[in-house]
Amino acid sequence: MDAEIYAKNAHKSVNQTYNGRNYAFHLELAFEVAQFFWYNLFIHFSLGELETFRKSLWLHDLVEDAFSENFNSIKENFGEEVAENVFLVSEEK
Repeated sequence: MDAEIYAKNAHKSVNQTYNGRNYAFHLELAFEVAQFFWYNLFIHFSLGELETFRKSLWLHDLVEDAFSENFNSIKENFGEEVAENVFLVSEEK
């Protein structure tokens, strides 16, 4: 399952904007900023670890914003390591 599509679809049901834009803009911006660091990441991490990082990045706001999502739903769809990363950067609401 593609994390970008999953995150954007989950955020469609959230009545939230980012500086007046669809909230998917925030997700795209976060991913774009992270791409500046890819070179350094390639030096230090395996391709599998980079894929986990990429998925975690797209999903980083999911638990906070899409109330139908939780640790278990992310774990089921993307694995435990991605779910743990998302949980670590999520604020409890």
